[in-house]
Amino acid sequence: MHYLLTCAIITILSQNPGKPIKLKSYIASTSDKVTLAHAAKGPIDPRFGVINLTDAPAPGQKIVLHRNTLKQQLENELPGVRFIIPSKIVITRKSRVMFVSEIRKNINGLLTRILPAGSRVTQIHFGIRSLKVPMGSLRFEARSPNGSQGRWSGRIEVISGSLSIASFSVSALYSLYKKVPVSACQIRSNQKILPSCVKLMAVDVAKYRGYFQTIEDLQGTKARRTITPGTPFVRNIVKLPDLVKRGKKVLMIAHIGQIRAMAWGISKSDGPMGSLVKVMNPSSRKIMMATVTGPGRVEVVSRQEMK
Repeated sequence: MHYLLTCAIITILSQNPGKPIKLKSYIASTSDKVTLAHAAKGPIDPRFGVINLTDAPAPGQKIVLHRNTLKQQLENELPGVRFIIPSKIVITRKSRVMFVSEIRKNINGLLTRILPAGSRVTQIHFGIRSLKVPMGSLRFEARSPNGSQGRWSGRIEVISGSLSIASFSVSALYSLYKKVPVSACQIRSNQKILPSCVKLMAVDVAKYRGYFQTIEDLQGTKARRTITPGTPFVRNIVKLPDLVKRGKKVLMIAHIGQIRAMAWGISKSDGPMGSLVKVMNPSSRKIMMATVTGPGRVEVVSRQEMK
């Protein structure tokens, strides 16, 4: 960050005897702090270095450092050194204008970092034409992000050090291509999905939810509706095989704190992998909700005890 300094010639009287040392000071910055640095000829008190004076101003704002406040702060930092300071020092932050192309480039870089790996941003929309920002390093951060099926929206905050410079709404479209199973032929409703009717093809999966990643994942499945050639296989068009059957014995697993309890139960409904089913504990006759985790296995999700 760079700053303009007015009336900032400070004379320091060293504790050691001799002529006063004339010191021409200037304002620099580390992070979001305004600091006093120095350049001098001749001996100087070795304790004098770079001292934080105050928080940095926002673009277009000014900071006025009054004599008494500044003198007290410097003398607290350097006991035994006497300062002669002008009545006030005025600091303003240099700024520049960031135009649409640079704003878009920064947003694109941010989205590339936060979107799923391999995503490519195709469109970015925001409602500002330019942005007045301070000189020096800036960072863009996402606030309240919301994304689904190839769309992203949220607010972008522009930050300098720890100071928020601007905030504005952004929406974007993105793509993510992967080789996933798609239909190689027409499959009718309730028809079994055979390996001969499945092939791998590069698809923009950002547009789909719950897509299958391998051909093996479709083993034993059926079509919920007619599937045309080239359609990616997703959960809502595929019926998974039931791994537990109504009235059959299942192994119930429950996690209570650090304890893992197991018991046999009876399934009250059919269910594929990942689905919720009702199971009954034969000893207590209690009905519990459980998630199907494998063939004949469920994990209890309700906080009921298994006696």
